Amino acid sequence: MPAPPQPAPRVFVSHSHADNDYCRAFVNGLRTLGLDVWYDEHNLGWGQLRQTIDRELQRCRHFVAILSPAAVASDWVNMEIDAALALLRKQRLDSFLLIVARVCDIPVTLEGFKRIEAPNGRAVGVEEAVRRTVHVIQPARVETLSQPVSQPAGPAPTRSQHAAAPLPVAPLRVMRYPVAPPSPAMRAEKPGREVVEQPASTTVHRIKHPMRAAPWRLVMLTALAVLAAVATIIGVPRTLSAFNASSSQPHAAFIHSAMHLLDPEKPAGIDNALCFDFNARGSTGDTLSYSWDFGDVHSGLQASAHSATATYCYPVAGDYTVTLTVTDRNGRQDTITGLVHAFA
Repeated sequence: MPAPPQPAPRVFVSHSHADNDYCRAFVNGLRTLGLDVWYDEHNLGWGQLRQTIDRELQRCRHFVAILSPAAVASDWVNMEIDAALALLRKQRLDSFLLIVARVCDIPVTLEGFKRIEAPNGRAVGVEEAVRRTVHVIQPARVETLSQPVSQPAGPAPTRSQHAAAPLPVAPLRVMRYPVAPPSPAMRAEKPGREVVEQPASTTVHRIKHPMRAAPWRLVMLTALAVLAAVATIIGVPRTLSAFNASSSQPHAAFIHSAMHLLDPEKPAGIDNALCFDFNARGSTGDTLSYSWDFGDVHSGLQASAHSATATYCYPVAGDYTVTLTVTDRNGRQDTITGLVHAFA
């Protein structure tokens, strides 16, 4: 009696609507290979979308986020990623994948997770993203699809056999002189020259004794080697690096994301949509210190922090202006502001 068919793996795909074309092609590729995929393809409204996301995340065993500059800046995508991470910690997800659809800055909190991308962090094409995603979710499926339809008779040669087999090379015929014998004067002027006749009827001259390197080249190479050794000993690269680091102005930068939708450990009486994680590790400068102002005038508390990362919960919904000031060890400062939308 044949075994009952296994249900198709269910996949949740998170994306920004700015990447609709990429996401639609990616989802169609997964569905063609038999995967059950959900993504927001109808631009659902706020209330309906939140309920639908909660339900679908609970049903899916695999999570895929399509990353791009728009996705990294999207509150919705960040909330879905945070919710998926909460399920992953509870071992209710089998896989958590990130696909680089457009080159973007990967958030520090996501750098340790598996990414599907082209070499050097470049964007990956849709077909390659589909193939590698299915390989993670259903490796047996990819192996079956990758097998050729028909195999030639006899055992296939191994890689070592391919490497050992010499390539066919047309034989070369060496002649003492070109096809037209040179004159005695030519023989006297250019002694010891052989002519190699190529298969394409091209005559190439080859000198028996290659010309030795000129003495000035040896002197130049020796001088360059000595200079490199002296520069390494006295620390010229380190001195230049330290000079460049100390002479550059500090640069403030931060990202923020809402806390987990499904996190049971949220503060009592406060909805998770009002709580945000702030990260300023993208700031650059020499030995930075940080100063946050979360723009909260409702709580009456000190809405500030002094570390590279911080978490803050707003008491009521609204738009808040967050200010980050970074100061390097020389006292130079840079300030950046950003708008945070908190909703209940």
